[in-house]
Amino acid sequence: MDRREHVRRTRTDDACGAAGEAGSLLEVAVETAAGGTVLRLSGEIDMSTVAALDSAIIAHRKDLHMLDVRQVSFIDCHSLELLFEATARARAGGRRLSILPGPALLRLVGLFGSQDALDLAEER
Repeated sequence: MDRREHVRRTRTDDACGAAGEAGSLLEVAVETAAGGTVLRLSGEIDMSTVAALDSAIIAHRKDLHMLDVRQVSFIDCHSLELLFEATARARAGGRRLSILPGPALLRLVGLFGSQDALDLAEER
């Protein structure tokens, strides 16, 4: 079963982010399969959408096994912090939350040298 959740957002500039397009939105596609749930994200993640993303992660936490952020065009420091927290919550619960990174996330992780705090998956 696939379900799409849309979160509208307005562009806010953040010195920690990677370039994105004004007026876009964050789309969260929820894919459920035998291996668990995958949240496929596209658009931009920043202060105005991070709470909605956190809600989606929490809503699916019991069977969530991957966040696919390859189609995310903008991500800021607040969003990176959420990914750290989600990874830590999964680990504390005895689960693994893999993150399939895209260029925007890889750029930010590279700036902070924080790849070890996340379970980054390789593209299949």
